[in-house]
Amino acid sequence: TPPPAVQQIRAYNLNPRDQIFEGLRSDYQGFDDWLKKCMKEDRPTFVVNHPDKDSYAALSILKKEVTNEFGLKGKVYKVCTFKVVNHGIKLGELMLKTIFDYATNNNADYLYVEVFPKFEHLINLFDTFGFSDLERNKYNGELRLVKKINPTQQKEWELKPFEFHVRFGPNKIKTDGVDFFTIPIQPAYHKLLFPEFESQNDLFPGKYSYGNSLRKAYLSNANTRQINTGDVLLFYRSEDYKSITTIGVAESVLVSKNAEEIARFVGRRTVYSIDEIESLCKHGEVLSILFRQVKILKNHYTLKALKSNKVLNGSPQSITKIDKKIKSWIENRLKT
Repeated sequence: TPPPAVQQIRAYNLNPRDQIFEGLRSDYQGFDDWLKKCMKEDRPTFVVNHPDKDSYAALSILKKEVTNEFGLKGKVYKVCTFKVVNHGIKLGELMLKTIFDYATNNNADYLYVEVFPKFEHLINLFDTFGFSDLERNKYNGELRLVKKINPTQQKEWELKPFEFHVRFGPNKIKTDGVDFFTIPIQPAYHKLLFPEFESQNDLFPGKYSYGNSLRKAYLSNANTRQINTGDVLLFYRSEDYKSITTIGVAESVLVSKNAEEIARFVGRRTVYSIDEIESLCKHGEVLSILFRQVKILKNHYTLKALKSNKVLNGSPQSITKIDKKIKSWIENRLKT
């Protein structure tokens, strides 16, 4: 199931006259004939509808490759269309989240995309999430960017934990050599930061950048200073579910009492407004954690299970480091 704002539709139901296709027509000769072919073949298609008008705000079409001329073996999907109208609310990351989940659920070995060099923002986005330059398309000069889904070589497993996650994630992490932390989060903020967890969607899903993105931020007055890049973050939803519901990987950390510095650091990744950040600063130093979302757990780690397996003594009131002797209980469940 795609994230709440994204719909998977039948390709033959696409509206070929939608304005999102206008730029594509100018870049690709014979685009309309190609689009008709996509619709006829009913390729996997994902859209985000514009909230204010009858059009698409984002669109992606995938194609399962039978053969390719550049040596990718196994199950390969081409991202043959990737277009976002509104870049301000992280719809690009939302579409990538959808594509990664689709690839994982369909046991893909590779994803690849072809992009003209002039689209630097798009190339940077794919690079941020582990796509690497394979070669140029000899027919039209596009860059061919590829992402491997499953690590196979020893040198790939030897990557540092965060680099490993970028290369093969978002659904894969390394747990060797990193620490685990439980992070309590109130339901109101959990709903905003992880909207795909909710059983009932917002009337206008996809309107918040921090809910759409794979890169998010968590702010707290917690005293811990032990979190490092690559550490595993276990988000514990307090009050109602009383369970670990979501897994993340720490990207970088800032400790500061300067609200403007914190706001620049977290950007649009946080649920907090500048006024709320200033309020946090009045209570002391603020711990700002940039992290990447790994996955929402289908089976939550309930407080009862966490206590019975000595992972926690009780409901965490602040960020809590998990003892290395018992983190194996979490590691085993992450493999399922």
